[in-house]
Amino acid sequence: MNKYENYREIGLPWLKEIPAHWRISKVNNMFEERREKVSDKEYEALSVTKMGILKQLQNVAKTNSGENRKKVIKNDFVINSRSDRKGSSGLSEFNGSVSLINIVLKIEREFPKYIHYLLKSVAFQEEFYRNGKGIVADLWSTNYQNMKNIYLPIPSFSEQQQIANYLDWKIVEIDKLIDIEKQKILELEKFKQKFIDEAFDTLSDYKHLKLSKLGNFKKGGGFSRVNISNTTNEAILYGDIYTKYNYWFKECRTTIDNKGFNNAKHLNESAVLFTASGETKDDIGKSVAYIGKHKIAVGGDIIIYRVEKEFSVKYISYYCNTSKIKNKKYVESTGEIIVHISPEVLKNIKIPSISMDEQNRLVTKIDNFIKLQNNIIVIKNNIIENYIQLKQSLISEVVTGQIDVRNVKIPERK
Repeated sequence: MNKYENYREIGLPWLKEIPAHWRISKVNNMFEERREKVSDKEYEALSVTKMGILKQLQNVAKTNSGENRKKVIKNDFVINSRSDRKGSSGLSEFNGSVSLINIVLKIEREFPKYIHYLLKSVAFQEEFYRNGKGIVADLWSTNYQNMKNIYLPIPSFSEQQQIANYLDWKIVEIDKLIDIEKQKILELEKFKQKFIDEAFDTLSDYKHLKLSKLGNFKKGGGFSRVNISNTTNEAILYGDIYTKYNYWFKECRTTIDNKGFNNAKHLNESAVLFTASGETKDDIGKSVAYIGKHKIAVGGDIIIYRVEKEFSVKYISYYCNTSKIKNKKYVESTGEIIVHISPEVLKNIKIPSISMDEQNRLVTKIDNFIKLQNNIIVIKNNIIENYIQLKQSLISEVVTGQIDVRNVKIPERK
C-alpha cells in the first residue's frame, strides 16, 4: 500500500506525523456538543455499543431516567465516556436519545462517515482514554471538557469521502471473511450436538431412571457479582455456566472475596450444576459437571445436583445437553423476559441406566470428539481475531494518513 509523498511532524501524543496537505484541529473547533435533554417517550431510546449506535431492545433492562436523556440526531457521533465501555461509540443512523453518560457530537462541516472511522479507530480510543480522569481504572471517564482539546487529523472534504468509501468497501470484504469463519464454527457446534445426540440415541432401549432417584437437588447462593475479587476463593455464577464452560470443568475462572465465600453455598465434590434462570428458553437449564475435588462457592440461580448412585456426573451432564432434554427443559420452563426452570422439572428427567464402565467409555468417546472439534474451533477463532486486528489496523492507518487511498478505484456497490 502506498504512503503519501510528503509528511509533516505534528508531535501529538497519539500521532507523530500527517500528510503535509492535511490540517489538525481541536475537537471543540470541529464539533458542537449536543446537550439538549429529552424524554425517551419523545425520542426513541438508543444503546451505545461497541457495534455502534443501536435501537434499544424492548426486553433490555430500562433505567429510571427516561425523562432525563440526551437528544441524538441522525449523523451525530455518540461516545460513551466511561473507560469500562471503551470502544462503545459510533455514528447514529437514527434520531433518538441516549443516557447522560454519553457525549453527543454534532458534525457540521466534516464528512460524517470519515469522523465515524476516525473516532472509532483504536488510536483515537486510546487517546480519548488517556485524556480522562478517575481514581482507578474502573472508575475512569472522559467528559467533553477532557476531550475538547484533543487534536484530530483532517484531510479535505473530498478526501474524507474517498477514505470513508474505501474503508466501507474494505470492511465489508473483511467482514465477509469473518462471517465465513463464524459459519464454519456454527457448523462445528452443530456437529458436536449431533454427535452427542446420536451417542445417547443408541441407549433408547435401556431402562431409564429419574434423576430424583439418583441424587438430590439444592440451590446455590450467598454471594453475587459484587463479591468478585482477585483472590484464591474459586466461585461459579449462573452466568458463567452460559459463557465460560461447556460440558464440564475442574477449576473456576471466577474468584470472590472472603465475605462472599464465607456466606456462599459450597461444593467440594463432583456434582452437576444447572442454570435456574436465563434470557432465553433455548438455553435454560444448561448443565455443566464439576469434576474437581476442592471447595468452590456456587452462586444463586444455580441448581446443584449431587449424585449418590453409581453414575458419572459427566455422563449426566452430556445427557442433559442432548437436544431431546434441551427441548424438555424448553417446554417446561416458565417466563418470557427472564426464563426460569425449577428443580421439580429437573427431577423428572429420565436418564439411560448403564454400567459405570459403559458410562465411562461413552464419556471418553464424547470427550475425544469434543476435544477434536474444539481444537478446530480455536483455529477458526484465531483466524477471526486476525481479521479483526487487520480491520482495526487498516482503519487506524488510513484515517491517520499512514496509507494513501486517494487514487484507489473503489468498485460500485452491488
